[in-house]
Amino acid sequence: MDNLISEIYPELSTGYNDSPYIQERCILTATNNDVDQLNSQILGMLPGTCLTYLSSDAFQESNEYPDIDDIHPPKIRHGLTFSGFPNYEIQLKIGAPVVLLRNLDPYLGLCNGTGLIVEHLRSKVLEARIITRRNIGQKVVIPRIDLTPSLDDTPFALKRCQFPIKLSFTMTINKNQGQTLKHIRVYLPKPMFSHG
Repeated sequence: MDNLISEIYPELSTGYNDSPYIQERCILTATNNDVDQLNSQILGMLPGTCLTYLSSDAFQESNEYPDIDDIHPPKIRHGLTFSGFPNYEIQLKIGAPVVLLRNLDPYLGLCNGTGLIVEHLRSKVLEARIITRRNIGQKVVIPRIDLTPSLDDTPFALKRCQFPIKLSFTMTINKNQGQTLKHIRVYLPKPMFSHG
């Protein structure tokens, strides 16, 4: 994994300040667990202080599941992850690349899949610069918003207040569709079990 990271992100500690350096590179993998693991490792290589943002999670009232808060304590609630949905805990540094997970302002270019570089970390908003798609170079503000996963992902209504972003040093193969990159590698860990 270290060789893969250094091949795609050589001299990361200085190169991350250059937008084209970040725009042209990505490691692709099949699962969100691998994405999270690699993103965390690469984020640790950036200089600067890491800030952690925790979401506010709650189950919405449901006639179908009236006692859902009693069944699912906060620890379980916070561990829930869904495709296209931010994690309970997001760690960020200034200069980190992120991808938007929701449409916020299509006119401004803040659409699902837009790449950004974090420029300032605030408690309730992030200041960032667009690096992909429309309005490249535009400075924007990303707020925490209330999000709910689709009913296809979960039988109950979870509401998570969090920044609608994910680190994007590494992305799933599916999330990266439609982007053009010069430096790209696919990471597929060896399966734990083999059939045969």
